[in-house]
Amino acid sequence: SLVKDTLKDQDSAKFESFFRDFGENSGYVCGYVNAKNSYGAYTGKKPYYVRIEVKDGKVNNHGPIIIINDQDQKKIDSYESICQRD
Repeated sequence: SLVKDTLKDQDSAKFESFFRDFGENSGYVCGYVNAKNSYGAYTGKKPYYVRIEVKDGKVNNHGPIIIINDQDQKKIDSYESICQRD
């Protein structure tokens, strides 16, 4: 997984995710990830999102993976705007 590759302890990752469609071949994978940090403790659920482009049913291209820190209000606002469920 794209998000899993950015974590310190990939095997500990627990995901909740969904896809937000933004056109025929693109959208965002949004959700929450909880994984262990370098001290072996779970960090708590962190929201994340990544823009993807799909071709022939597979991820063809993707943007940066954004895992949001609790204090980053600008990214929290972006997450809420992009990942808002209907």
